[in-house]
Amino acid sequence: MLLLMGGLRDRGGSCVLIAPPGPLLERAAKAGFETHAWSSRGELDLPAVLHATRLLRGAAVAHAHSAHAHALGVPAARLAGVPAVV
Repeated sequence: MLLLMGGLRDRGGSCVLIAPPGPLLERAAKAGFETHAWSSRGELDLPAVLHATRLLRGAAVAHAHSAHAHALGVPAARLAGVPAVV
């Protein structure tokens, strides 16, 4: 994830990481990326989807990096009006 974010930043893009608290979030913050701690209580967590929706508003692309992330991230990105979801 950090390699992807770094590559996008090198090409002039801006990236925000929305992830559970942990090493990835910490490493991204240390690398200078905007980060948001985000947790869910499973793949049917509507409050988590709504929280992610607020964080994704205005994004051009949302990248969900795992099956769990897809279950919550895709609906959140669609609700936020993100035009592309990977």
